[in-house]
Parts: sequence; structure tokens; C-alpha cells
Amino acid sequence: MGNGHQVINNNITHQQGSGVVVAAYPKSDRNLIVGNIFSNLDGLSIDLITDNHVRIQDFQIDDQSNPLRNSENRRLDTGNQAINAPLFLSQKFYLIEGRVSLDGIAEPHAQITIYQVTEPGNNYGPLNKILKEIEADSAGKFAVTFNNLPSGTIISAIATLPEMGTSEPAKNIMISSLNEESTPLYSKKIRPPNCNTLKP
Repeated sequence: MGNGHQVINNNITHQQGSGVVVAAYPKSDRNLIVGNIFSNLDGLSIDLITDNHVRIQDFQIDDQSNPLRNSENRRLDTGNQAINAPLFLSQKFYLIEGRVSLDGIAEPHAQITIYQVTEPGNNYGPLNKILKEIEADSAGKFAVTFNNLPSGTIISAIATLPEMGTSEPAKNIMISSLNEESTPLYSKKIRPPNCNTLKP
């Protein structure tokens, strides 16, 4: 709860709920949650609570992934001003000659931390291993290429802006080989975002 907190370079594990929770009430923003590794959680790695979920249970269990911000009012009723999680442009990205390029959109100029997900059973993380940090451009577009990730690797990401804070995890995507049969990516249902475009 509150503004301007920093949770940096921690190993956050074995929680009966989310890893880090940011309150909506009292208003809380500019909370930076960067450089952390998460594992063995019963909720999201990072959870930005909405003001409809302010009971003790919501901080312990999490209120699930937030929809993409669709109005300025969302900045007022959600932790960290409802900063949008990164949105990858596909659920699967394919290896070509051992290389894979990932594309997505996020808040303009946001710092994007790409994570590998090694634990099964969640659609949004957990954020198990930091792979790379990049920056979105002025339109919010970001891209990154890896040449050392095998087929089957699961990826998520978070976005950080100093004036807003850190986002929830992106919906997981999978790296696949072009000649492999389609494999289900998600095994546990978590409420997905209900908007198709990022809005300011």
C-alpha cells in the first residue's frame, strides 16, 4: 500500500497467494517491482488489485489478471495506475534456423523484462527466470530475438514505467518448431483480458 515503493532483486517463493500485491485502496502507484524471481505461488507473480477487491482475501489469494485499461478511470481504481501488461502479438512464435523473434506492444517507452516460465499450470507466469530487458518504442512496440531457446519454451513479461510502476505478467506465449504438432499452451484457466487493444 502506498506510493513509490521498490521491490528489487528478490527471490519470492512458496506464497499461499500472489508474490507481490499492489493495493488499489488506499491509492498506490509508482511501485517498482523489478529484477525479481518468482516460484511456487498460488497466485500471480505481481497482482495489481482493483478497488472492487479490497478484502483481506484479495490480498492473500489475488483478484486474477486485470483487463487491458480502457478508460482514464481505470488509472484511479487499480494499483500502479492500471499499467498495462505487455501483450505479445501471437500465442506462439516459431523457431527459424534456431532463432526466434518475439513482438508485442506495451506502454510507450516502458522497460520490458522478458521472463522464462518453467513451472506449468498458469496462463500468466510465474516469472521464473529473467531472460532479457528491452525498451518499447514511442508507439509501445517492442521486439526481441533469441537464438538459444528450445522449442517448448514458455515466455511471459512485465512492463515498468517510473511514473506508473510495474505491471502484472503478460499472458504466456510458447516458442515452437515449425514442424511440430500443435501443443496446448494453457492448462489452467485464469480470466483473460477482455479488451483487444491497449489504450492510453
